[in-house]
Amino acid sequence: MLFRSAAAMALGLALLFGLSAGAAEDAGSATGESAAEDADAAAAATGDAENAGTATAALPFDPALVGLPGLPATLDKPEDFERALTLIDARLEALRAPPEQPPTDERPSEQPPAPSEAMADQDVGIESELSEDAATGARDTAETQTTDPRIALLETLRFTIERRAALVEQAATARASQASEQARLAQIQDEGIDREAPIAITVLDALRAELALAGAKEGHAERRIGSARAQLETTERALRQAQRVRRDGRDALAGADTADRARLTLALEVARLETLLALQDHAAAEAQLAAARAEATLAETEQKRLAAELALLGERAVLTEDQLAARLDTLGERAEALSAEIDSLRRRGHTAESRLYRIRRRLEQAQTDAERSVLSERAAALEAQAEAARVAVDYLQRAVLNLREMRTLWERRHRLLTDPDRAEVSAWLGANRNTILESRDSISVLETELNNIRTAYLSLSSRLADSTLKPAVENALRQRREAAAEVERAARRLLETQNELASLARRVQEQLEPLVRERTLAMRWQQAQDQLRDWWQADLLVVDDQAIRVRDAVIALIVFCVVVAGTWVVKLALRRALARRMPRLQEEQQGGLRLLLSTLSRHTSQIFVLIVAFYVAMAVSGLAGGKLQSWLWTLVVVALYLQIGLWVNAAVVDYFQRRRSRLEQRDPSAATGYGLLLFFLRVGIWIVVGVSALAYFKYPIAGLIGALGVGGIAVGLAVQNILGDIFSSMAIVLDKPVRVGDFIMSGETLGVVEHIGVKTTRIRSLSGEQVVLSNTDLLSSRVHNFKRFEERRVVFEVRVVYRTPRSDLERIPEMLRAAVEDVAQVRFDRAHFTEFGSYSLNFEVVYYVLSPDFLLYRDIQQAINLGIHRRFEEAGIAFAYPTQVLIVHNSQAAAA
Repeated sequence: MLFRSAAAMALGLALLFGLSAGAAEDAGSATGESAAEDADAAAAATGDAENAGTATAALPFDPALVGLPGLPATLDKPEDFERALTLIDARLEALRAPPEQPPTDERPSEQPPAPSEAMADQDVGIESELSEDAATGARDTAETQTTDPRIALLETLRFTIERRAALVEQAATARASQASEQARLAQIQDEGIDREAPIAITVLDALRAELALAGAKEGHAERRIGSARAQLETTERALRQAQRVRRDGRDALAGADTADRARLTLALEVARLETLLALQDHAAAEAQLAAARAEATLAETEQKRLAAELALLGERAVLTEDQLAARLDTLGERAEALSAEIDSLRRRGHTAESRLYRIRRRLEQAQTDAERSVLSERAAALEAQAEAARVAVDYLQRAVLNLREMRTLWERRHRLLTDPDRAEVSAWLGANRNTILESRDSISVLETELNNIRTAYLSLSSRLADSTLKPAVENALRQRREAAAEVERAARRLLETQNELASLARRVQEQLEPLVRERTLAMRWQQAQDQLRDWWQADLLVVDDQAIRVRDAVIALIVFCVVVAGTWVVKLALRRALARRMPRLQEEQQGGLRLLLSTLSRHTSQIFVLIVAFYVAMAVSGLAGGKLQSWLWTLVVVALYLQIGLWVNAAVVDYFQRRRSRLEQRDPSAATGYGLLLFFLRVGIWIVVGVSALAYFKYPIAGLIGALGVGGIAVGLAVQNILGDIFSSMAIVLDKPVRVGDFIMSGETLGVVEHIGVKTTRIRSLSGEQVVLSNTDLLSSRVHNFKRFEERRVVFEVRVVYRTPRSDLERIPEMLRAAVEDVAQVRFDRAHFTEFGSYSLNFEVVYYVLSPDFLLYRDIQQAINLGIHRRFEEAGIAFAYPTQVLIVHNSQAAAA
């Protein structure tokens, strides 16, 4: 018990002294850390990458605090990097070693064991790294890997320092090469090139290829510079964050209790390692930026040197007959090899098609699902092989055509170099430009096809990775993958020849253009045409990988303007024809022609014209394709239906308006009737237009019509009385049983019609009051229209006394006839002695008044009565009236 108490006291004192010393070291290093950070900020503010890298390499704390004593403050030389890597390896070995019990009376030292000379001199090659990792992994324990974060940070730090060393070496190599290129350029500019003439043109082609490659390198370096700048900004933010975390950890450790100091000490060491890693990341980003700039400068200098060599050697370039023959022989051999390969592919494709036929017959006779699955895969493989053979043959045939065109270009180059005056420069220039443009388009299409082929190849490879595949299915998939690979090889052969053709065409172009500038005005005009053709074929805009060329845009604009202007001219011509020809036409001829011309010229919507013009422009120019053309056509169809509705509506309105204007003078009720009729017609027109449009787009209109029918029935039941009156008003307007101003009798109502409305009709009775009848009641009753008389039939009687002599009775019909015929606007019908009345002898007279006017009828009847009275008075004929006669019989008188 006493021994345990003494041991515990000694361990506590040792831990207390160690933490106090660590706190003192932290406090003592605070000033150094701040000073180093100020130096780093000052160097970064200058904008110099190399100086900034030196400043950031200076640590703001003692490296010994993280187990790396003697770590170089700046890593500039190879030995500095080797020293840093050796220290990191030693620290990793110490951390991965099994922990040992520290002495109870001493504080554990933070210094790592000194690295061995063998480790310092260890090669960093791939084999040594693998062996070292294997040896280190054997010594690691699971507990250390999972609990100590310093190991992962040190490993990342080692990788970052190695990457930084490689970037520094790369930048140094690029600067050395740039200095060499600069010296060669100066020598060429001062002394020229010591080469004996003539210079083979293939040498110039090689120099031009190197020049293009140098240009590509410069572009790649410029892109790397942009990426390095972005990476530098990212590492600067990470460095500031790491510095902040380290300071917070240092301050927390300074004011911590004894119980938490061990944990905070480890956290501070981790923060310092993260700061060290952030510093190295930042320095690596600066080294990457410096290397990219050095490579860009090297590529620029190399381009200047190659351009200078081309300028000096171009005047001495020749293409002899032997060189041309050798080049043509090479192209011929390549074409023959491709032709032989084409024949082999064709035979292979024919064999695959023959086997495919047999496999399909077996597939039709297969009995089990497993057999069908295997045969289906084999059929798919054979079909892929046949298709691959066809596609590969097509690619290789195009490659042979490219080789033939290259032969033509080489012959033209020889002609340009040997006898340029007799060369067809103008024609060759145009054809050469077309070759360049076609090659560029073909290369773009081929690259897209290669991407698709590679996607199919990878898809088949992913299917082959399935371990559950049956051997037959796996074999079929392998055959399909080989077929895809065969197509890819043929496509790459074609792409290779296409690139060679484009490169050769550009070389010929460079030879042709100086000759064209020296030729006549016709040649210059041809060049201008070629330039215009290039501008005409240039890409104006690229949307979703679809190029919109200047040609397509200009054609679309021209077609759009032509359609709009043509429509405007046609409308103007129709209006002038309408104004010029209508006065010369008869009334019956004006109707249809005037209606047609007026509708087309005045009621064609400008929006419809613009939509149609836009669609025609897009279709003619080829800009509308796929979904865009379908959407535009849908818009045109909708606009067309709306325009048809406008045309029909305008024609109906115009027709009925003109009819109403003619009838309104005779029938004031026509205004109300035609207005109501127009309303229903317009509603019906737009319903038909809407249903027709929905039917065109195959919309299920049966349900819609059914729903509208049910809704219409419900509304009709709710307002059936009102609708009855409305339709009755339409019947009155169409059938015209009465009109405004007619004298009618409906039921017990007798009067003049004043107004026929949508729901009611107003009648002014003879007594003066206005009687309002619903249209339904008016039509359901018996209507007497007294104004519809064309002639009025009049029947009346004349009575004379019984004592009138028979001779006078025979004269009375003629007297009545004369009395009627003496009056104007009448037609006598008859006059007869009809009956013996109770107190009179009765004569009936019938005549017709030739006018429906009631007042005229009364005047005529009065004149006839006066004429009868005058004639009877002259003849002594007495009118009878009701009398009673008393007769008394006397027998004596009777006897006498």
